[in-house]
Amino acid sequence: MLWVTRIVIVLVVLLIGVALYGLFYLAGWLFIRFYRSQCPRCGKRGLQIVGGARATTRIDGKRAPDSWTVYQCDKCGAVLRWRRGKWEEMPADYRSGMEMPLR
Repeated sequence: MLWVTRIVIVLVVLLIGVALYGLFYLAGWLFIRFYRSQCPRCGKRGLQIVGGARATTRIDGKRAPDSWTVYQCDKCGAVLRWRRGKWEEMPADYRSGMEMPLR
């Protein structure tokens, strides 16, 4: 009978661990979903990730990893790119491609 008690205790501890993992996962998802970053143009919290890329570029003839993330502000409509630690305006042709309806 002692082994049954031990199995029950192990199952309860595992169930508590799974429940805590699910709770932290849900809290993280809610935070990412509803917390927006501050827009550098208008100063309001409305930035939403709309794209990004990982790439390889050439710097001084050598290959180097590169990446960027594209954000759009819900408040002012600005489309910005976070690349190499600074904000950049996106070209107009990128913005026009975002506004095209998808089939």
